[in-house]
Amino acid sequence: MKAKLLLFFILNINLLAIGQSTVLLKVIDSKSGEPIIGANVFAAKDSTYLGYTNANGEILLKVSHFPYKIFISYLGYQKKTLILQSSKTVTAFLERKDINISPIVVSTDSKNDFLRNYEIGRININTSLLEAKASFLGEDDPFKFLQIYSGVNFTTELSSNYTVYGSLPSENLILLDDIPVFNINHLGGFVSILPGNTVKNITFYKSFIPARYSGRTASVLNATLKDGNINTTKLNSHISTLAVGATIDGPIKKNKLTYLISFRRTYPDLFLNMFFDKKTKQYINFYDIIGKITWRLSKNLRLQLISYNGQDNFRINTQRTDSINDTIKGDKGSINTAARLGLSWQNNVVGLRLSSRINSNLLSNIFVYYSHYSFDYISDYRESKNYINSEGSEIDTNILQTSFGNFITEKAIKWTNILTIKQNLLLNFGIKLGLINLTPDKFYLKGYLSQITH
Repeated sequence: MKAKLLLFFILNINLLAIGQSTVLLKVIDSKSGEPIIGANVFAAKDSTYLGYTNANGEILLKVSHFPYKIFISYLGYQKKTLILQSSKTVTAFLERKDINISPIVVSTDSKNDFLRNYEIGRININTSLLEAKASFLGEDDPFKFLQIYSGVNFTTELSSNYTVYGSLPSENLILLDDIPVFNINHLGGFVSILPGNTVKNITFYKSFIPARYSGRTASVLNATLKDGNINTTKLNSHISTLAVGATIDGPIKKNKLTYLISFRRTYPDLFLNMFFDKKTKQYINFYDIIGKITWRLSKNLRLQLISYNGQDNFRINTQRTDSINDTIKGDKGSINTAARLGLSWQNNVVGLRLSSRINSNLLSNIFVYYSHYSFDYISDYRESKNYINSEGSEIDTNILQTSFGNFITEKAIKWTNILTIKQNLLLNFGIKLGLINLTPDKFYLKGYLSQITH
């Protein structure tokens, strides 16, 4: 009986494919050569929605006849019309265009339009929208763009922490190129960890979250970094009220190997110490280092290395020396005092992805990643007395050290696949093996007292 059911299932799939040809369509930015994620494809004859491009800018079309006319639409780009002549792979280059705002007309969609159109609950925020430059003190913040969508609220006026439909911020899954990130903020939430000019696309689910995103109940946000320009090298530097940074991307080998490197650091702390005495030093800063290398090994094989490192530091160091002159006891000498108080937290992320198109219907990915977040507090007080009295010389030393912190680490390897069964019917399947190490609190206390008499 089982064998008959399996044969019946296979025959059904084959019957669906009879009379249809498969065309792999790739959609590319004409200037940068970056694949365009989420470009919508329609049949020109009756505007039937055929689907949207995946993370590699690809979509598999099932075509019943040739020639077959389609058009491609994406916000911020000119609409492209193509005529498919055969089942060969087709590459479409979209050109950017200015967005002219016309009068707004509010209308309702028909029931059929709602059912056939886009994936419910999924929002694509592309480069054109990110260039709207939602910012704080001149620093582009792509996460702040989310506040224009219904149901998304920020915890405070200037924070990058957000809630969706009344949930907690901890219930949101944040991914950087499919790698979990446990903290997305600098300066306690005023600035997010990603400069706007490094992000190619943000995919945001605030409802109807796909099953492949497990572990969170409120929303999923996946920020995809740019692969790097395949044609020319570009340097983008900036200085704002808060930070200075630079992003460079370009080809190492044209059409084969590209890179993206970005660095950002705050600078006000470099001038802050000018207003204090030399014995007091303050360090209030954060930095980001982002890197991505994309190697197109062949037409259907691509290797990517993703890396991110960022840290916040809040520290103050003080030193002072006081003299001792006790006329009653006859003590003469000095007291040296040193104190240090500091907070720091950091993210470290690295991932390696191998993407392969097995055939026209199957896209496979093997992904290995490591993500680490840590928070540390340290307090250190040292006092040393060096004095001489009638009994001789003495050195007293007092030390008190306190520190606590926590960290979370995730290591994983996963194998994912996207199988196109027919138009608008995709099957996602795979397996993931992971290890999460969580240390909620670590506490350290040390006290030391010594006395040396000569």
